[in-house]
Amino acid sequence: MEDPQNGAQAIDRLMVVMRIGSAMRIGPTCEFAFRRGSPPPGNPDSNEASFDACVKAGHWKTAEPALMTAAFQHGVMATAAQRILDGNNPLPSQEVSLEAFIAAGKVVRAMCMAMCSKGQWCTWP
Repeated sequence: MEDPQNGAQAIDRLMVVMRIGSAMRIGPTCEFAFRRGSPPPGNPDSNEASFDACVKAGHWKTAEPALMTAAFQHGVMATAAQRILDGNNPLPSQEVSLEAFIAAGKVVRAMCMAMCSKGQWCTWP
């Protein structure tokens, strides 16, 4: 598979991996939030602009393994968060809510920061 040529293509690839990690549907509202959402602290750009800078600077190959792992975990955590939000609902959700998606993103970012303290990859591209 060819490397992404811009931030939009990078996010497309990450969204595929997030969807693989989730046992529920991750809809367009969540994807829009991910594309336009806040990148790491200190970076004023949208996630898409941040990934675009990463790709254009030639850092995708270095960042890709950690980003794919984080994307998969985001999908897994989004499902878990949605199940918690559903509680004892006799008709559980089939789709991850925006609230669950955002909560999962915060958990994944915290996990990435914890991995940094153990000397693993942590530099935002």
